Amino acid sequence: MSTQKNPLGPIGDTVRHNVKRIREARSLTYAELSRRLTAVGREIPTLGLSRIEEGKRRVDTDDLVALAMVFDVSPVTLLLPPAPPQSTGGRVTVLPERSTPWRTAWRWAHGEHPYWEPGSDNELRGDDDRLWLERLRRFISENRPYEQRPVEEIDRFLSNRIDGPWHLEMDHGSDGTTTSSLSQNSVMDARRRAEENGET
Repeated sequence: MSTQKNPLGPIGDTVRHNVKRIREARSLTYAELSRRLTAVGREIPTLGLSRIEEGKRRVDTDDLVALAMVFDVSPVTLLLPPAPPQSTGGRVTVLPERSTPWRTAWRWAHGEHPYWEPGSDNELRGDDDRLWLERLRRFISENRPYEQRPVEEIDRFLSNRIDGPWHLEMDHGSDGTTTSSLSQNSVMDARRRAEENGET
């Protein structure tokens, strides 16, 4: 029995499962996926694709980007599980000796906050508040360089998810607490009210 010289780690294993999951969800054969990858300039033969899904071929960074492009997902979507893993109590193993809650892993991968493990030396607020805020600001500026205007980013985020007009009120206190109120007046609601009032 032969063993791989450099076996897949936990993220590599997640990638192969995600490639198979998304390929099947898109109803793509190996041949069609291979054709699409070739069209974007990253050829992976059908045998290579099947070996990826079997865990016998590694996905390098160029493969990852090409697969994400062809699948129309973010590269991060291939790196992390789509739901909290039940077998690990909802924790994602990112390295053999490092795991963190599923939601935390996604937020780290999206550049929202530094990697941390609850109860560990680098717990989210394990530093004093001032050091934590400095660390968080540096992390966001390095990992989300397009977010230089927070209010515009909030507007973009909500506008991409809410249909129609909306109003947001936020209050961030000096103690670090934030309260918010979001009211929505969707286009569909406005049309329905107009119809009920005989305005159309």
